[in-house]
Amino acid sequence: MKSFRTLLSVATIFSIILLAGFLLSTLAPNNVKCINGLCIPVSSVAEPSANQFISFFTELFDTNSWPARWYCGTWSGFQGWLFVISDVITALSYFGIPIFFIFFLRKHGKNTSPFSKLLRLFSFFIMFCGITHALDATMFWYPMYNALGLVKILTAAVSLTTFVALIIESKRLFNLKTPAELEKIIKQRTEELKWVNEQLSLEIDQRVIYEKDLEESIKRNDRLFVELNHRTKNNLQMVINLLSLKNITQGSGDNSGWIKDIQQRIKNMSYVHDQLLRSASVSSIDASHYFTEIIEAVAASFSNKNNTELIIDVPSELRLNSTQATNLGLMVSEIVTNSFKYAFAGVMKPSIRFSIRIREDNKINLAIEDNGNGFDTSQEKEGSFGQQLISSFASNLEAEFKLTSGEGGTRYELTFDQDIGAL
Repeated sequence: MKSFRTLLSVATIFSIILLAGFLLSTLAPNNVKCINGLCIPVSSVAEPSANQFISFFTELFDTNSWPARWYCGTWSGFQGWLFVISDVITALSYFGIPIFFIFFLRKHGKNTSPFSKLLRLFSFFIMFCGITHALDATMFWYPMYNALGLVKILTAAVSLTTFVALIIESKRLFNLKTPAELEKIIKQRTEELKWVNEQLSLEIDQRVIYEKDLEESIKRNDRLFVELNHRTKNNLQMVINLLSLKNITQGSGDNSGWIKDIQQRIKNMSYVHDQLLRSASVSSIDASHYFTEIIEAVAASFSNKNNTELIIDVPSELRLNSTQATNLGLMVSEIVTNSFKYAFAGVMKPSIRFSIRIREDNKINLAIEDNGNGFDTSQEKEGSFGQQLISSFASNLEAEFKLTSGEGGTRYELTFDQDIGAL
């Protein structure tokens, strides 16, 4: 689009020059002609301007109306050849400059230079100037003044268009930075980048110190956590030992049964506590490994463990927070303990199945079932301390709790939100 506007500008100026020549030839006609070196006035009635306009183009390459430049005036050989040589060298130079610009723009791309269009227009201007000088040298033998005039008109049109384009681009040209200004800007930017790098380096050093302090703090907290858990575990074991001592000294009286029950529950707490201590993360626990260890540890404390089939089905990707793990661990150990103690009398192939499923609504469904003798669930609800514990753990998790029991066995089912109890 811009190239079309440039051609239109050149054509407009070309037309204006032709029109101006036509008008001036009418208003101020040339009434003097030179014939064989003698200039004489002609008739006051000049040739009509329209005829002059037509003959200019029809006799564009005519050489009969003028003498060769060698024969016009008193040219010496030295003078003539100086003109010819100078015009030829100038013409060749003018042709070389646009050729250089064309190769430069082709090599670096048309849009690489911010003034590529101005350079192309300047190349055409230089080229027409070169043609003018080449024709001036030719005039010494072939006086094609009409052709020279046409080239001069084109040169004038292109040169004026180039000048206007130069004025339009002057603001951008004047805004170009000098090498000294560019060096100053680069130096200023370098100083700014240096300051930014120093600030970043300082921030990185501070962050390293902070991370080191944080790492040391985490290590101290881990040591304190391990120490606290060891003490808690030792205290639980001490309570178990005291209860054992009490049972031994008291003998097989009425209290020996509930003392053993309390011992077993404390042992279950110890199992849960031990698994929490061994977990790689305090905030979340691998559910599959966690429940497998607890159920197998409870089973190991009973003499009929080898006859009982343990089926544990937990998704490997499931992780629980510490609050969920504690309540569920104690609840599962209580239920498995009850199954081993009361469910399998007379059962040939006892089994306990533990499973967890993650539902589509992101709720967790946990189920524990055995194939034992079952029991009267109404009586359990009224007076069983173990059942009260299980209900309490379910309440802590805000879970939906369901218990079914009969001749085919007992099933505990729990449904709760995955994020309930998160710290």
